[in-house]
Amino acid sequence: MTPEFPYRLWCPVPPRIHPRNTELINEARSWLDRFPLVEEEKRDWLARFSAEFITFTIPDGLDEREAFLCRYSAWGFSLDDRADRNLTLAQREFVDFALRLVHTSQAPDSRLLCDDQHALCLADLIRDMRTWAAPPQMRRFHEGLRSWMFGTAWEVGARQLPLPDVDAYLSLHYPAVAAQMEACVEVGLGPEVPASEIYHPLARAVQEAAFTTALIDNDLLSSLRHGDDVGHSLNIVNVLRNEQPSTPQEQAITQSVGLRDRIFKLALDLNQTAQRKFSQDTRNFLDGIIAAVPGNIAWSLNSVRYKIKDICPDLTHEQFLKAATQTGGPSDATTGPPPYRSIAWWWDQS
Repeated sequence: MTPEFPYRLWCPVPPRIHPRNTELINEARSWLDRFPLVEEEKRDWLARFSAEFITFTIPDGLDEREAFLCRYSAWGFSLDDRADRNLTLAQREFVDFALRLVHTSQAPDSRLLCDDQHALCLADLIRDMRTWAAPPQMRRFHEGLRSWMFGTAWEVGARQLPLPDVDAYLSLHYPAVAAQMEACVEVGLGPEVPASEIYHPLARAVQEAAFTTALIDNDLLSSLRHGDDVGHSLNIVNVLRNEQPSTPQEQAITQSVGLRDRIFKLALDLNQTAQRKFSQDTRNFLDGIIAAVPGNIAWSLNSVRYKIKDICPDLTHEQFLKAATQTGGPSDATTGPPPYRSIAWWWDQS
């Protein structure tokens, strides 16, 4: 029996998975024994959870680079869990920790965090990366980590503040969720993307629109998992309802789906324009950015941690994915920008 979803995500791009998925999970599991980031009984699920995030979202990565990203993903998810376990952490304390961690990524022998396991592990990852990544890729990787930590610091502080409006949410939440993934896609695919192209407004719009789609997808899948019990958390559905207090949960979900469909349609259209404008390496990179969106949906529905599939455990992953997505067309076919100034400039690139 097909489950009834409160929405279906428009996604005309089919998800794919890296052909070495199983081997990469096993390699990540072996690596976790070297760095006790989590208790031994949690290492199997962390290895699978983090490796499959990479193999689903970056399905065309070069084997050795894909393996590196699976290790880095395990490091990142364990760091997220560490922050989530300490919900009373003051923003100033996290900022101090985060800046020391970012400096560790630039100077892995600095030991600003002494014997902190996450710092030691990051230093090991960066030493490895320096042996094969081009200097501009290293720089973008550092910038991505800095943006991620800065965005996470905002999240930590936002726990004690009223929910932001939708416009602020889309721009302020983005670094914590997506900034690092831009660098990971480039690193995974291999070639260095020319700076004059990767920072071009058209290319930036493709990247930001695609990963904002993924950000909203994460929020919607979270609301699917928790129903009305999402509390005061930073979630597009909560933010919409806070901005429009009379909006019922179901309507807020419908509006969120419509917004993400409009944004993803723009990302796909802009990528088509970019494919006629940029070099082959940039075209491949932007295609990789687009591929991360269906990959993120497929990974989330299959995740051993999120347990969304428990809604209907008898379905295969393919059947479950079909029930949660649709390819017929965006639920909101409006072509102009939504009323959010922080993202409206994307539409100017079309």
